[in-house]
Amino acid sequence: MIQSATSSPRLIAALAYAAAGIPIFPCKADRIHACVVDPKTGKCPICNALKAPATPNSFRDATTDQSIIRGWWAEADYNLAVCPEDAGWCVFDADGAAGIAEAKEAGLPDTYTVGTPGEGDHYYYDGSLPPSVKRFSPHIDTRGRGSYVLLPPSVVNGKHYWVKHNRPIVPVREADADRVKSQLVPMKAPEGVVLDAEWMVDLARDYLKRVYDREGPWGEEDDPDTYKIAAGVKDHGISEELTVDLMMEHLAEDERDWMEKTVDHVYRFGKHEIGARALPDPASWGVEDLPPPPADEPEAPPRLLRNRFSFKTPEEEERASTGDVGRGRYAAQDTRGLHGRGLG
Repeated sequence: MIQSATSSPRLIAALAYAAAGIPIFPCKADRIHACVVDPKTGKCPICNALKAPATPNSFRDATTDQSIIRGWWAEADYNLAVCPEDAGWCVFDADGAAGIAEAKEAGLPDTYTVGTPGEGDHYYYDGSLPPSVKRFSPHIDTRGRGSYVLLPPSVVNGKHYWVKHNRPIVPVREADADRVKSQLVPMKAPEGVVLDAEWMVDLARDYLKRVYDREGPWGEEDDPDTYKIAAGVKDHGISEELTVDLMMEHLAEDERDWMEKTVDHVYRFGKHEIGARALPDPASWGVEDLPPPPADEPEAPPRLLRNRFSFKTPEEEERASTGDVGRGRYAAQDTRGLHGRGLG
C-alpha cells in the first residue's frame, strides 16, 4: 500500500534531488493491476501507461522549486522522473535478464546502477546521448536528450526502482556513444562558411516556421524533438546565441533557460560541424546565367533556387514532378520528440 503523499518516500526523494540541483517532475501514481503482456512488445501496456508524465509538458515541466514539487505531491503520491540530459547524464536501459547479459557482453563499465521493476537495469553515465530503441543492442535502449527515466523509489505495480549499485557515475565511453550514434554520419561544413550570414538566417527562420507551423510548439500528440530542431538550425551556419534567439521566436520567454541549455548541448555534442548545410552567398550562384522560363509559363524562382532552398532529394523531386509533393529534406525529418515512447 502506498503511503500518503505528505510522508511519501517519493516526495522525500524528489526534494532531495531538487536540493542537489537536479530538476525532477512527477509521473503517474502507481496502481496495482493484473499485468497483460502485449505479444508484440513483450511488455504490459498498463505498466507502461503508469510511467506517463503527470504534467502537461512532460520533462519540460521539471523543476528544482521545492514549493512546486510539494504542490504536485499534495495531489497524489506520484512517481518521480528526470530527463537525464538535465543532470548531464545518459542512461543505458537494459531490458530484463537479456539486456543485462548484453550489457555484460558489451563490457559496459561499472557505474551507478538502478534496478527496475521489469528486472532490468539502468546504467547511468556522464555524457550526452540521444534516446534510442534497440540501436545499441536488441535489449538495450538509451535515454538522454528529449527523454526520461523514472527514479528510485518510484514504484510500478508494487515493484520498485531501487539503487542496485551505489557507485560513482563514470563518463560514457566514446565507443559506446558511437555505437548508439552509428546511424548518424558526421557532415563537414563547406569551406569558407560565414556564420550568421543574412541569407542563411532567412533560411533558418523559414525552416523553423515550417517545423512549428506543422507541429505547433508542443505538437498535437508528441513534443517535437527540440534537440534535433536546434541541430538543424546549427547546420544552417547559425551561431549558438542566434540559434537560441531564433528558436525563442516560437516559444514563451520563460522557456529561455531550458532552450539555452538544450542549444548548448547541441553545439558541444552534435556530430555535424556548424554550417554543415550552409550555402554560399546567392550572388555567387550564377542564377542570372540560367535560361529564362518559356514565355507560356509564369515567372518562378529558378529551379536551382527551389532545389537548394528545399534541400529535396532526387526521390522527392521525382514525386514532386508527378504531383506527389513530398516535404523537403528538412521538413521530412521526424521532429516529434520521444517523450511518449521514451519511458524508463
